[in-house]
Amino acid sequence: MNNRGPKINHLAYADEIVIFCRGNNKSIKLIKKQIRRYENASGQKVNNDKSYFITSPNTSASSINRIRQALEFMDKKFSFNYLGCPIYHGKKNTVLFDEILAKIVKRINGWKVLRDGGGLEHRTLYGPPFSGPNIAQDLTRQKVEFHIKWSIQNGSSSFWWDNWTGDGPLAHQVQGIRKSAKTQVKEFLTNRQWDINRLNQVLPSHITDFICRIDIGNDTEDDFPICTLSDDGNVPQVESMQHVFVESEAAKHIWKNIGSPLGIIHPNAPIATIFKNWLDAKIKNKIHGLVLQAAPTLICWEIWKQRSSCRYGTQKKFHHNVMKHQVIWNLKSMVTKLMPNGDTPHYWPSLCYKIERFKPVQTWRQVQWHPPPYGKVKINTDGSYIKESGKAGIGGIIRDEDGNCIMAFAMSIDCDSHNMAEARAAEFGGKWYNQLGFTNFVLELISNIIVIRVNQDGNKNMKIKMVVERITSLVQHANATVQHCYREGNQVADALAKTASISGTNLICQSFKHLPKEAKGAFIMDK
Repeated sequence: MNNRGPKINHLAYADEIVIFCRGNNKSIKLIKKQIRRYENASGQKVNNDKSYFITSPNTSASSINRIRQALEFMDKKFSFNYLGCPIYHGKKNTVLFDEILAKIVKRINGWKVLRDGGGLEHRTLYGPPFSGPNIAQDLTRQKVEFHIKWSIQNGSSSFWWDNWTGDGPLAHQVQGIRKSAKTQVKEFLTNRQWDINRLNQVLPSHITDFICRIDIGNDTEDDFPICTLSDDGNVPQVESMQHVFVESEAAKHIWKNIGSPLGIIHPNAPIATIFKNWLDAKIKNKIHGLVLQAAPTLICWEIWKQRSSCRYGTQKKFHHNVMKHQVIWNLKSMVTKLMPNGDTPHYWPSLCYKIERFKPVQTWRQVQWHPPPYGKVKINTDGSYIKESGKAGIGGIIRDEDGNCIMAFAMSIDCDSHNMAEARAAEFGGKWYNQLGFTNFVLELISNIIVIRVNQDGNKNMKIKMVVERITSLVQHANATVQHCYREGNQVADALAKTASISGTNLICQSFKHLPKEAKGAFIMDK
């Protein structure tokens, strides 16, 4: 093929293909035409029995039948396999991968090297040495061999290919000589001593000098492996969740350092029991309780991060101080947000001492309606939107500096959100009073979003953008101010808006006696 031609990858040899297209007649005819062209050019015929099409869940039965007749394929639902892997829609489900798992299990069961009574690793490390090919060595040799050193006893280890010097196999250190796997260490021993002359024939002098310092054990025992990664030389057992999160040295270190200042002892118990000890500890205050809830999860997360970095990354060992400081930093960040004005010590025991003895200072403020400045009136507005029924209403009241009712309104409207109801109420109240010839007023409402948008001349809520712009224009052309108030200081307007949304009636009140009974009580309380 010409070098400038298209590159052919592995997909060109696959007998499966997925085609995405629309479900209209034109697209289906084009797909059908392309399939026929492929059959004529390749001499192969598409198997209609194995082919199928998939549609969206909401496709009608008539459309599916039309596609069946046009393609001559049957329909199918998600999931399906493509190039051996499941293609699915929605959440993962273990059932989707059953076919792949079955193939893997079948392949593993076909390995003749796996025998009853001994695992793959067990036979490699503890079985008698042999010179034939070994699948376990092929799979794991490069990763584990450097950390397995053979202790010389009767010299049954491979002279060239076993790591018995501690620096790796001699075959990797010596060049230009034949290195037979059948050559054993005992061939270089004479009367339980190293044969220096024989060693010098095949090895450089500096390696011979190093080997002569290696101890020779009991000649009645086979050579045995020593794991250089463990303290006692034994091969570590299979990793378990209990070992990773509880029994490992790193886990013991961080549980002790984080828990001791809080009065929690780290027991050698199941991880569920440890979590229960933290959650059942006596809570001194709200912040102390949150720390007791968050700390175990953060500790396990940092242990898992370190474990994954060592196993899958370039990290060689657990960094105990990094784990501890990361957990403390996260807990301190949480405490700082809960105590923004408090001093949070850097030293963890000092921070724990302060958390346990923290006493929140309760503050309160009186919220009520305040009359406007002299010579002005105050317009309080509010909106009500009932999502379940879709009903909405607006309400408002105009009062003078003595708190007397000048006017009030309650109107039912059509809208689709509470913010829109609030904005429409503010617009109606301001526009209504302005049309009567008055421009010196204070517009007060509980929606801080609308207040900020009007005063800062900006709006990010596109749904209420036009209403806010009209309110802003009204305020700019009048001697008016817009301010926020709490719901407790806006009870009359809130009662009027709820009355309009529930009953659907429209009211214009000229005095106190015309107010609905729901609003009269709130009006009297404001006075």
